[in-house]
Amino acid sequence: MHRGIRYVATGIVATALLIPAPTPESADAAPRDRFDAVNVPSNEKVLFLMGQDSGTLSDFKADVLDVDETYPRPDGVTLYTNLVGSPLAGIYQPVDFGTGRTYFPETLAEYDGALAVGLYLKDCSLTPLKAIAGDPDVPPDVIQQYQAWTDELIEWLRDTNRDVYLRIGYEFDGEWNCYQPAEYKAAFRHIAERIDALGAGRVATVWQSAAWPVQVPGPYDPTAAGHWNLWYPGDDAVDWVGISTFYGESYDAYQLACLPDAQLAAAPRVVQDSVLDFARARNKPVMIAEAAPQAYDLGESTAGCIFASGEPWDSRVPVSVDTIWSTWFAEFFAYIQDNRDVIRAVSYINTDWDSQQHWQCTAQRCPNGYWGDSRLQANPEILARVRTVLRERMWAPARRRPGPTVDMRPRSGVLEAEYEPVPAGWSDAAGYGGFALPEPSPTRNRHVMLANYQRWEPPLVQFPRVGRASTVTVRYAAVDTVDDRGPLRYTLLVDGEPVGSRELVDTGGPPAYVEDVWNVVVPNKATVTVLLDGNIMWVDRIEITR
Repeated sequence: MHRGIRYVATGIVATALLIPAPTPESADAAPRDRFDAVNVPSNEKVLFLMGQDSGTLSDFKADVLDVDETYPRPDGVTLYTNLVGSPLAGIYQPVDFGTGRTYFPETLAEYDGALAVGLYLKDCSLTPLKAIAGDPDVPPDVIQQYQAWTDELIEWLRDTNRDVYLRIGYEFDGEWNCYQPAEYKAAFRHIAERIDALGAGRVATVWQSAAWPVQVPGPYDPTAAGHWNLWYPGDDAVDWVGISTFYGESYDAYQLACLPDAQLAAAPRVVQDSVLDFARARNKPVMIAEAAPQAYDLGESTAGCIFASGEPWDSRVPVSVDTIWSTWFAEFFAYIQDNRDVIRAVSYINTDWDSQQHWQCTAQRCPNGYWGDSRLQANPEILARVRTVLRERMWAPARRRPGPTVDMRPRSGVLEAEYEPVPAGWSDAAGYGGFALPEPSPTRNRHVMLANYQRWEPPLVQFPRVGRASTVTVRYAAVDTVDDRGPLRYTLLVDGEPVGSRELVDTGGPPAYVEDVWNVVVPNKATVTVLLDGNIMWVDRIEITR
């Protein structure tokens, strides 16, 4: 792998919190080329990234960057996708799982610089992890599908031509993710190997701990002896060590004030320091991959406990701007400064959590904890103070980068329909209409369902940027292909011009597909469209051959 280390720490790695940690070097004493890792900023600088969804990032650009061109721009952005449920969600089509709208092309068009990607792999059956790693207990077709999605993600990230930080199975030791060490490490290593094999030299792997300070059982306890080695995929697979940092020294003032002392495994900084010490021992740079003042509302100047039950109005208390700054922001930036020998990137979550369904509290409970509002622009004084900090010398200057943000080369081979543009559904005044909908199929594959309830404005799926070809093969399924008007049909178009129309073959629906071959001249960078004239069909993919 490309992840060889220049300086390998010797001696015994400190893996338990009770083992004395090595004394960190000062920022001034740190050698210029300390880390031989992927995408490390030069001159001992620290990257400042911002996330974590497209809507949030668009708002910050509109509210702050477009209004004040002198405000320090982030060095990059953080977004999320997954290989489970809806593979590569947000990359080809906008999605919102209640955590904010995500659409990679939109955000990359608005922001230059680096891209940090949280890769969600949670499935308590561990099937995705096992499939990615090629576990022989997993059916071969499932392995093939997950490994194909893995390669497709890596290739897409490679072709953005950006520095990418891929947080593989982020917060690996968060009990809520139900990963297991052996399966997690095997999947991580496979992804790292594929990054190298596919020539994605600017895609760095990030091994991110939740650093959760609350008592948890078994392999999720970060205070247990040997915890980090238990989960570590190896120096040759890991480029960066990542960490979540939502609490600092003043954790007990508000954020964890309602947590009984007996349930606290260790002070948050103790756990965070343990992660940093492990990174030092492995000579790996650290990314604070997730950071926000959880349970603070910057707009309303309140603070509360993250374990609030129900609407958190009773648990929240008014706080001054100075208190918000001193109990979270000042401590956060000081922690980065004090550990500049190893912390080289930070990602701040600039989100109104209360506005997103997944994070909202109801009258009964806060199912995912109380989060508040961490948008800098929600509090002009906080925004101004962060500006002052980001102008300090330790931060890497944001670079504007000309050129396309995503690969625009013509495409050939197999193009999966579920990753292609589909228009919004439509209907007339009586409710009749049609729609195109990406959905899972019974074979664990995915396809686009085209449904049409009337014979006008038929639904369609488009495949843009298709390379020169002489053959287009449409793989689809259909059912109920005859009505009172006769056989139902679909049409193939190239650059908006109909090539022809054919009767649908009744396969009985998925998972039975038919492959329909069209001999047609396709010019370079054309758009190929499959349009439904009939009742219902499921388009799995097209294959382009010259």
